[in-house]
Amino acid sequence: MKELWAIDPGTHCGLAIFNAENGQLIECEKIEYGPLIDRLDAIQTNQVTRFVVEEFISRGRVTQGSRNEASQVIGAITLVARRLGVAVVKQNPSDRLIGAKWTQVKVPKGHMPDDMSAYLHGSFYLIKNNIKPTALERSRNGNRSKPVL
Repeated sequence: MKELWAIDPGTHCGLAIFNAENGQLIECEKIEYGPLIDRLDAIQTNQVTRFVVEEFISRGRVTQGSRNEASQVIGAITLVARRLGVAVVKQNPSDRLIGAKWTQVKVPKGHMPDDMSAYLHGSFYLIKNNIKPTALERSRNGNRSKPVL
């Protein structure tokens, strides 16, 4: 089975792993920077078809002394993707809100949990590319189950 990895990068990261062929969620978790880098390093050839990552652009707001882990995670993803010969799709942070509407996941006020952000970025990509159905499409087909997250 081929996987699609969706990642919300940072010191505290979100990781959502989907079946790349049907959009089923395999795993969704909050993961720290170091363990995520270790997992990325252990990915085998032909395991992952694509990485979806929330784009991060530093606009001078990073405080002095910051390690800027979000950029480091994106760099590590890019390096692993290059080794594997797969694409990295960088998405606008607001795409996760469209993903929430399409999946009918209720978004909390304030900070969105990192695992939820990764799930919604992955869902946005999969729905946009006709791999995963929207919540409305599921209900029209008689499957009224709630979103997994």
